[in-house]
Amino acid sequence: MTQKEANFAESTQLIRNDQEKIGTLNLLISTSTQPSNNLFNYYQERAEILFYLNKYEDALSDINAMEKINEIPSSIKLIKWKSLIQIQCAKVSQEIKQSLAIQVIFPGESIRYRIPSDSMGSYHPTKSRWIPG
Repeated sequence: MTQKEANFAESTQLIRNDQEKIGTLNLLISTSTQPSNNLFNYYQERAEILFYLNKYEDALSDINAMEKINEIPSSIKLIKWKSLIQIQCAKVSQEIKQSLAIQVIFPGESIRYRIPSDSMGSYHPTKSRWIPG
């Protein structure tokens, strides 16, 4: 087994473990009758796991719940800011893709050209060149 294969198997196992932890934490949070300090710790652990699984909006939701209970530690503040940045970067990336009219082409599909209607000029498919507007 190569190092890459070993790393993949290890990361797959870690993801499974994280999913199991999230399930347990979901149950503990939803049925918690314990002091708010324990609930705070459950939210904190779940927020950290969700962040590392790239589920930034879910992590922010847990952090917001934590802020209602108590002051959040600096490590969670860092996760909060990184999550906010990641969410904004994803939005900007999506807007750029839409403005450039980039399409995902899957194997077996033909390539399609689409130029935004507000562009300066037009693409003439039979002449295979750009015609200035």
